[in-house]
Amino acid sequence: MVSQLPLTVTPLPRETLPSFFARLAAANGTDAISFAMDMGGSLKRVIHQDAEMVKLVGQLAGITDEEMTTLLSWTGEPLGDVRMQYRGEVFVSRAVRNPVVRGCLRCLAEQAAAPGVPLANMAMQGHWLCRGVDICITHQQPLVPLWTEGNPVRREDMGAHLRPLLPDLTSMTAKTECVAVSAYDAWLDKRLSENQDLTWLRTQTSFAGMTMCLALGEDILRHQSLTPNDRAAKAAGFGVISSGPDAIRATVRSLLRRDDGTLTISKSPLKSLSYTLVEAYPDSMKFDDFRQIIRDELMTFWPIAPGDTLLGQVVETRRFHTIASAAEETGLHKGLLQDILTAEGVFDPTQCQQTPPRTFDAEAYAAFLAEIPHLVLGSDIMTELGATETEFEALCAEGVLRPYLKTAKVLNRWRRADATALRETLTSRLRKKQVSRSADTLLMTRRALGVRLTALIAAIQDGRLAAFRHDDQEGFHAIRVDRMDVEALIKTLPPDVLIDRPETKVISASVFGKQIGLVEPKYMVRLVATGHSPGTEITNSVTKRKQWSLAEDDIAAFHKRFTTTALLARKAGVHRRTITSQVQHHGTPPFSAGDEVFEGIYLLSDVREIMKTN
Repeated sequence: MVSQLPLTVTPLPRETLPSFFARLAAANGTDAISFAMDMGGSLKRVIHQDAEMVKLVGQLAGITDEEMTTLLSWTGEPLGDVRMQYRGEVFVSRAVRNPVVRGCLRCLAEQAAAPGVPLANMAMQGHWLCRGVDICITHQQPLVPLWTEGNPVRREDMGAHLRPLLPDLTSMTAKTECVAVSAYDAWLDKRLSENQDLTWLRTQTSFAGMTMCLALGEDILRHQSLTPNDRAAKAAGFGVISSGPDAIRATVRSLLRRDDGTLTISKSPLKSLSYTLVEAYPDSMKFDDFRQIIRDELMTFWPIAPGDTLLGQVVETRRFHTIASAAEETGLHKGLLQDILTAEGVFDPTQCQQTPPRTFDAEAYAAFLAEIPHLVLGSDIMTELGATETEFEALCAEGVLRPYLKTAKVLNRWRRADATALRETLTSRLRKKQVSRSADTLLMTRRALGVRLTALIAAIQDGRLAAFRHDDQEGFHAIRVDRMDVEALIKTLPPDVLIDRPETKVISASVFGKQIGLVEPKYMVRLVATGHSPGTEITNSVTKRKQWSLAEDDIAAFHKRFTTTALLARKAGVHRRTITSQVQHHGTPPFSAGDEVFEGIYLLSDVREIMKTN
């Protein structure tokens, strides 16, 4: 077993292995290179932490394994070619290895002035190696470059570099000024020396934390039109990042906010962050949390297309569109699309919500945009629905049909599916029955009886109103409803569905005859004229001729005494021919008075047996 040297030194706080080895050599009156050779090795083996040499150094110095472990911890132990284990964490090598060796002049001057051999007292401290450290907390002094050496072995020959500094240490120290210790300085010092962290950064590695503090801080200072410097940048970045994700997101958004309050869609304000996350450490998982936080914030207003890369990650789903990206997707001109979106309420026409490029929620308007290329003309809707132009206009006026696009600047603004759906829901309800002469189209019924199309359509759809198809027509125009059915329906409807109702609720006897299914309505006119059913003789305002008219009470009186085969069939829900056959079978004659026969009109009392069988 190797014996302890008579002359030895004790490891100082935060000291590195090369520093300790150089001090041990100085205490024994030699330099590090010669001392290593006398041990049967080389300084290179000490620097590279050869296990045999490390063990030998510990035995010669008489230090414990724990003390040696601490020395190695502050020195940094290689993990492959580009990683190091430093203070219990993994750092990239260049974060703790640099040709420029820094230190605190006041620390070195105090040690050199202590009793004994100066070079045996002067220790290089491990936190000076960390590029995230800028000052000596103890003396509030900035770390200054002591020497520069590219060769790692010559760089770590501490005595050879410290010896030339001895004569000027006092004067050099006098020239340094105290600096204030920032929250960042205190945080990193505490983290490296005691592994204590009370901030959100405790969830992150020291290396990622200090790197991101610098990157974000540089962008903050640049946004404030200040020239970035390391200390100020790290302090600014730490002030945000230490508070966690919400603060980071808010700061990223503020960096992208223009003076007028609008947001820019540009990576320029995030120059340092982008470089750090995309170029410097694109594959490092240590930065994944930061990358995700910033990426998520950018995705809340940046129009990134699926397949594009944002902060090193491929975007799978678009969250926002610009006018340009949406125009490309729909095939519309950008100006026209902006008019469409403004009309839809996406953009406020009275305010400059965002200077170009304007953005909007892609997911919320995905279905809307997808429909635009398939929109058709109003004439196409008329054809699909099977409606006349007048019917189409009436349907639009009542809101039964609405253009998919609100702006009138686009001609193709109608959705064919809306017309198809309306046609199918109505035609599927049509009954197979011969259309009576008193039946009219929905539009004619609307005009004659003053009931809204919306009410008629709703009644057909839910079965409250019977509707039939004209044999020679198709679509909406082929739909027929019987006026008597509609009049019965009107009595159940609220007033707000009635429009333009006639002031005098009367109908001519001839028209009423058609409504009740008489082949020859003249018999209804004769029935009233001869006084068998009530009515009033008036002068037609258009023809100036006398005619018999019926009020609601007159019509009610007719129904109490008389009926027709059409009315019986309608009530029984059977075909009119069925009732006609039964009437003939029973030998029931039409109503007559004297020599006058009223063809098609029957007394209710004469058809009771027929009514019972139905």
